[in-house]
Amino acid sequence: MTAGEREHGETRSVSMEADGGLDGEEVLSLATKKEHADIIADIVGHPAGASSFEELAYTNPALDQETIRQRLSVLAEAGIVNERPREQEVQCSDAPEKWFEVTDTARELFDNEGLFPTAAWHREYQSITKTDRIKEVEQLPRTSE
Repeated sequence: MTAGEREHGETRSVSMEADGGLDGEEVLSLATKKEHADIIADIVGHPAGASSFEELAYTNPALDQETIRQRLSVLAEAGIVNERPREQEVQCSDAPEKWFEVTDTARELFDNEGLFPTAAWHREYQSITKTDRIKEVEQLPRTSE
């Protein structure tokens, strides 16, 4: 970027490597591809801000489980998504073992770029017709930080 571009705001750097460990351009490239954007949007839209694999499979019925796993893996490697273990106190025997959430650094980048606005995706998520099982999983406590 030239000094003139910086002064006039013509180009904006999205690299966050120095402070958050993410390559902002890589994150934006991945996040704006439909196959990854759908997964991110489902996580962002979840009322708890963290989805189980079961919920992601439900909200992405056209995808097989292996495809969802692969996409989550790509998102995790890029620093977009974290995996968090289930709270030990959860007494439901068939509760998910882990939850998937957008990392704080990725969330900050998305906010700066106007991507995945939480309120809009919450509304979208709420409009989905859910089975009793998905409603039950949705109400389970997520891991606290």
